[in-house]
Amino acid sequence: MTASNIFKEAGMHLRKFHTNSENLRHMWEENKLSDFQNSNDSLKVLGLLWDTNSDVLRFDVQSFPDDWKFNPTKRLVLKAMLKIFDPIGFIALFSIRMKMLLQETWLKSLQWDDNLPKGSKRCMGKLVFENRTFKNF
Repeated sequence: MTASNIFKEAGMHLRKFHTNSENLRHMWEENKLSDFQNSNDSLKVLGLLWDTNSDVLRFDVQSFPDDWKFNPTKRLVLKAMLKIFDPIGFIALFSIRMKMLLQETWLKSLQWDDNLPKGSKRCMGKLVFENRTFKNF
């Protein structure tokens, strides 16, 4: 019994499926399975990028706003924090520190466009540097 048949019996249609197995990809291409998508690019899975060739999950790390270097504000801290999507919690320690930095701005009663104090700027700089390393995580 194939996966397609099992899903069909349950009233679901299996579509847009991928594999990290070269043998299966080759077999699917030969059998011309219409819903199989042969792609050498990374695919989005649970908010992460999956490289099917190397079978590795990577973070889709968008660069932090460039403005943080010159004039980091409470608004930029929130903007940077929202660019990180980690549904599985691999980088929860980083995410929590970003949230703590944002909380610190609230405790100091900073307005959205107020510059961060010196200590907060230093913390933001460290977090930006760490963010760049997630591509290699």
